[in-house]
Amino acid sequence: MSPSRTPQCYNSQSFGNMDPTGGKLLPKCFFHLRLKPPSKESPKEGEKRNRAVFAAGDYNAKNRKWNCPNTCKIGAQLARFADKTDAKIIAPDEPTHYNNRSASTIDLALVRNIKCRITAETINELSSDHLPVKFWLDTGSPAENSRKFIPNWKMFKRTILAYPEIDYNPADETDIDEEVRRLTNEIVTAYQESGKWKENKRRETTEEIREQIKTRNRLRKIWQRTRHPADKNNLNRAQNYLSKMQYEREQKNWGSYIESLDPAEGSLWETGKNIRKINLETPHSYRLHHSL
Repeated sequence: MSPSRTPQCYNSQSFGNMDPTGGKLLPKCFFHLRLKPPSKESPKEGEKRNRAVFAAGDYNAKNRKWNCPNTCKIGAQLARFADKTDAKIIAPDEPTHYNNRSASTIDLALVRNIKCRITAETINELSSDHLPVKFWLDTGSPAENSRKFIPNWKMFKRTILAYPEIDYNPADETDIDEEVRRLTNEIVTAYQESGKWKENKRRETTEEIREQIKTRNRLRKIWQRTRHPADKNNLNRAQNYLSKMQYEREQKNWGSYIESLDPAEGSLWETGKNIRKINLETPHSYRLHHSL
C-alpha cells in the first residue's frame, strides 16, 4: 500500500469579513482553506508542492495546542490543515493579543519544508492590543546588515544604448532562447553596474525612550483589560511624557546635524537647497482674495 500524498492547498484566505459563497458575516480575520483532492501530478506540481513555506500573521485562530485558553472553529481548522500538510505551527509561549476579557495567542506562523530551527517570542514595542512577534530562524550563518540598492536610471539607459547592435535572424527555437538569455544578461548587468548599494539608516533611540515605550505599552494593556478611568489617566501621562522625550530627542539630533555641516564640503549648501525645495500650499481663501 503506497502512502497518500500531502493534500495541496489551492485556495486560502487570511483576511476579510464576508464569505463570498453564502454572504454570511464572518470574523474580521477569517482563515479559510480548501484542499485539493489527491490526483496524478506532474513533476512541476510535485516540485511546487515541496517548496518552503513560511506564512506568519494574525490568523485569529485559537487553539490549546499553541497556548490559548480555548479552541475555536478557525483554530481547529488550522490545526487539521497543519497535520494533513506536515506543517508546523510556530507560536510564542506568551499571549500576543490582550482584551478586557482574556489573553490569547493568535499571531503565529505556519511553517513547512524549512529545516532550520525556528523560535518565536513576543516583544513590547507597539501600543496596539497585539504584541509584535519576532521569529528567529537559526540558519547557522551570520546576520547581514540590510542594504538597499539605488539604481541610476540615466546611467542604465546610457549603458543599454552603448551595447553593440546585432543582426538577429533566428533559425530555430534554440536561437530564440539564446537571444533571450543574451538580452536578459545585458539588462541585469546594466542594472547592477548603474546603481550602488546604500546602508539602511536605523533610527537611533536612547535606552530611556525604549524603557518609556515599554512602560506606555504595559499601561495600555492594563487599561485595555480594566477600562478603569485611573488606568486611562496613567496611560495618558505615560504617553505625554513619551511624546515630550521624543520631541526633545529629535530637536537634539537636528541641532547636532546642523553643527556638523561644513561649508567647505558643500553639505551646508546642499541642506539649504533641500530646505528651500519645500513648497507650502497657499490656502484657497488667500489665493481667491488676491485673484480678484
